[in-house]
Amino acid sequence: NQQIQSRLNGSQQSQQQIAYTIPVIVHICYYTNNSTQNINATRVQSQITTLNNDFAGIGVNSSTLPAPFAAVKANSNITFCLAKLDPNNNVLAEPGIERINAQTRGWGNPGTTGWAKTLIDGTIKPATIWDASRYFNFWSLDLGASLLGYAQFPSASGLNGFDCDEGLASSDGVVCHFRAFGR
Repeated sequence: NQQIQSRLNGSQQSQQQIAYTIPVIVHICYYTNNSTQNINATRVQSQITTLNNDFAGIGVNSSTLPAPFAAVKANSNITFCLAKLDPNNNVLAEPGIERINAQTRGWGNPGTTGWAKTLIDGTIKPATIWDASRYFNFWSLDLGASLLGYAQFPSASGLNGFDCDEGLASSDGVVCHFRAFGR
């Protein structure tokens, strides 16, 4: 808060910007032979492009922000890239993508209601998460008709002033309905 106020007051001298690149792994969870749930690499890349544009301050709606937000819009110097290596340093067949057949994992068919959040957070995420200190975990799966996605603050974020349940490190990341994933 002090740094933001200092910037708004114009009293902070320019500092060298540090750029961060965060490798992303997208866990695509699908039920056997469901090509709709098993999204393609082009959609995954379009999501990463959208995320990068938003974090650079040039996203789709960036020119129509309400005045209070437009005044603080900036490039965050954070770039997301599709991971090239898995946690064991093996080259991924599809950069940033892990395809997971839910039937072979015993998670059952999501049917028309999608997988329950309790199953996702209690079983799917802990069984598939990659080290959250090295990767940004993103899950694309069937959430049913009433939810587009959800996320939690990382357990070790140290952020104060948020009245929320941060959850466990084994579920850090973003969950997105496969229909809402990508541009």
